[in-house]
Amino acid sequence: MSWTELAEQIFPFSEGLESLVSKQNGKRARQIKSPPSSSCTATNSLWKGAERVLLHAFDGRPSVAMEGVKAGYFFSIPPSIIRSEQQKLVKQLPLESICLETDSPALGPEKQVRNEPKNILIAAEYIAKIKGISLEEVIDVTTQNALKLFPKLKTFLQK
Repeated sequence: MSWTELAEQIFPFSEGLESLVSKQNGKRARQIKSPPSSSCTATNSLWKGAERVLLHAFDGRPSVAMEGVKAGYFFSIPPSIIRSEQQKLVKQLPLESICLETDSPALGPEKQVRNEPKNILIAAEYIAKIKGISLEEVIDVTTQNALKLFPKLKTFLQK
């Protein structure tokens, strides 16, 4: 199965991911929508001791993001990265802290155009370009990152 086929099958159901969150060691993964105050959100998560955190739509400074990296947090990157000012953030984030997201129908590659789950490949390609690495490496590492956050996704990948 190609990455595009996989994305078209799995990511339309991304809104249902909350039901797939595991309770390993009594801890739940948390998805935190960052805006409007990403710096505040990241800091508050650190204070509360949250584990397995996915910072969605993070719009803060890279220096603040690095605090989250140190805490083991993940940052989701949507297809809108190709038109975003957050390219500097992506360049500085280690690939091991990045997840891909569609955030359909918003945050697509074109402003005011409905985003589609298949556009996740655009985000992966752009991350590869920014970091100077292969698309395959981005897909492999970000998939492993997603599986760390949402271990029950493995059941979908094995089918």
